[in-house]
Amino acid sequence: MTRLRIALHLSFAVLVLLLLTLSSRPAVAHGGGIDAYGGHNDNKKGNYHSHQGTCAGRAFDSKADAIKAGCKR
Repeated sequence: MTRLRIALHLSFAVLVLLLLTLSSRPAVAHGGGIDAYGGHNDNKKGNYHSHQGTCAGRAFDSKADAIKAGCKR
């Protein structure tokens, strides 16, 4: 490869990495407390979701639905 082609490939790779870095969003933890069932109400989404226990990673319409599903910490 010629020097010009190598420089173009390198420039393209740097541009792609820069765009990927600028377009990604960092993961931000929220300050919601965890209750005895391992979850809490999410006011933005209007549901109840679990972080810990038997239902970790699941979302429910309400805390009552999570309890019915057998969620435990």
